[in-house]
Order: sequence, then structure tokens, then C-alpha cells
Amino acid sequence: MPDDFLRLICDEVNVKVVRPDQKGINVVLDTQLTDELREEGAVRDTIREIQAYRKENGLKPGQNTTYHADFSAEQRAIVEKNLDSIQKATHTTIQFK
Repeated sequence: MPDDFLRLICDEVNVKVVRPDQKGINVVLDTQLTDELREEGAVRDTIREIQAYRKENGLKPGQNTTYHADFSAEQRAIVEKNLDSIQKATHTTIQFK
């Protein structure tokens, strides 16, 4: 099975790994949720939340703003760990409440 096809399957079904069977006819999807995948999802959710805030407030792409965040303790720990990448992706300074 071509690598491009396998990458397309990964993107469409939102998994990290797709392996063809020995005959190359069927694929095996790795749907195991790891802590790393959960964290990655939480980061994406945070970015979506901030982008929705930016849209609601009429901010243009690249225009910087401040986002006042009221996260749960677990979400805050994840955001703090990934703060630089989240702020860079959203052109936003996050201030925790």
C-alpha cells in the first residue's frame, strides 16, 4: 500500500498509525489512547477555544491579544507545559486566573 494512502487514512480517521496486513488488503488501526495523545488533544482543544474567542472578538490573523483563562487544574498543567507553542499558534498571551 503506498505511503501517501496510509497517511490519508491516518488523517481521515484521526489515528497516528495505520499498518497494512501481510497481504496489503486490510489495514490495522492503532486506537490506543495514551497520555501523550490525550495531552495533544487537550492542546488542540485549547487552541480551538482561543481561536473561537479571537473570532468572537473580531481579531484578525496575526493580531495579538490576551486571553484570560480559567482552566481546571489538569488543563492548566497541560497548557503551562505547552504554553509557548499555544501562544505562538494563536498570537495570544495567556493569563491564568
